[in-house]
Order: sequence, then structure tokens, then C-alpha cells
Amino acid sequence: MTGPCAWTIDTSCCATVWADASPGLQAAATAFATDILWAATGRQFGLCSLTVRPCLREGSWGFLYYNNGYGGFYGWQPFIWGGQWFNGVCGCGLDGCVLAPYTQVSLLGPVADITQVSIEGVVLAPAAYRVDDQEFLVRQDGGHWPRVQNLDHVPGDVDTWTVTYHRGKSVPVSLNSAAGTLACEYIKACNGGECRLSGRVTSIIRQGVQMTMVDPTTLLEKGLTGLEEVDLLIRSYNPTGLSHRLRLYSPDVDSQRVTTWSSP
Repeated sequence: MTGPCAWTIDTSCCATVWADASPGLQAAATAFATDILWAATGRQFGLCSLTVRPCLREGSWGFLYYNNGYGGFYGWQPFIWGGQWFNGVCGCGLDGCVLAPYTQVSLLGPVADITQVSIEGVVLAPAAYRVDDQEFLVRQDGGHWPRVQNLDHVPGDVDTWTVTYHRGKSVPVSLNSAAGTLACEYIKACNGGECRLSGRVTSIIRQGVQMTMVDPTTLLEKGLTGLEEVDLLIRSYNPTGLSHRLRLYSPDVDSQRVTTWSSP
């Protein structure tokens, strides 16, 4: 994802400030607040709609045919499946190998839900497939995914198929509220009014009263805004200050398959 998708800010805590702002300023404040909170929480929230054209990988069976001089012979070819190496034919009773070829395809995840699967312009019934591990689109109606994806043809033509889905995680309600608070403070600053966004002054002494303010540079380095209620949520959802969601890649991990989405 390249930005915050499907963030709907909640400005109920500052309704008057929001209502008095022009539509242009509201749009700018929304972009400001959602961009900052999306990045500060590790770029993990937001549902982006994608339409992709999957291409299946050949050779997923691990099956080999060669000529041995006696009319041919079906031999064995090593292959990797679910982080394990096998020396045989996938689908012939091997433990952990339960899917026939062309019944699953890997999508760029995390996959939240599937909007539509279209094969040569015909929409497939949602009950015909499911999503496992927020990544694998699995055919479960006895059919298989098309082997051919002709990228020279436009979607809907012969030998084409598309998958439209939402990638990412839903934005928590609390973060939408925090984004509304941050947006209203931005509006106040743009209008020249008093706001809670931190300035660069680190120390003030006036009439015997000393006040120290946090340098915004320090806040930015920690991924914080200076607004206490907003920063509490940032630390809650991203306590270690990660810049993006963690990923683990290892051929040695024997993970269990979990269905993460299916049609109601």
C-alpha cells in the first residue's frame, strides 16, 4: 500500500471547528491527519481495493516425465510445499500436501476479503472459493483456476481472469477518532488560532513562570504528534515504532493452514 486507504475520520469531538472550516481546508486536514497516523502506526491499517491478474506457476505438482528408452517413465522431481521439501508427486498421499495443482493462487496480502473473481468476463460465485492465511485464494467447488493468463488481452477476453479484493486491515474506530482530533488541530493552526500542535520553542520564562515544550524534531523521531490522546493510541498500536508491518519468510517453517475469509 502506498497510502492510507478507507480512513474515515471522526470529528465529533471538535464538531464546531470542523463545521466552520472550508471544504478545501477539511480535505487538507484529513490528508494531513490520516497520512501521519497511518505512518505512525506502522502503515498497517487501511483497506485498499486491488484488481490483479494472477499467473499460476507451472510445475507445482513436482511431477516429471522423461524418456528412458522404453517408452517413457514417470519419475520423481523434488519440490517445496508449505516450507517442506518433498521428493515425489504432490497429491499422492504425502503428509502436508493436500491441494491439487491450480486450485490455489497466492495474492499480495494481507487479504481482508474478496470482492469479485471474474473468469473471461464471467463472475464466479463467492461460494466457489475461500482465502487461507490471508494470502491464498483457494478453489473449493471442485474446479481449478485457469492455467492461462494472456496479458496481451484486456480483462474479460478469452484466456484472462481477474481478482478484485481488499488488501490490509480495517482502521480501528479509536484511530479514526484520533485522526479527527489531529485534523481539527491542523485547521486551528491554518486559521492562525491557538492549537495544541507543538512549536519549536523548548523553554519560556515569563513573569517568573518557566515552561518547557518538546521539540517537534524529537516527537517526529519517535513517531509521535505531541497530542497526548493521539500518542497513547500510536504507542498502543505500534509500541516499538516500526515503520511497516513485520514479515517472516522461511522455507523451514511448518505453519498450519487457517481459513481467514469465506463467503457468508
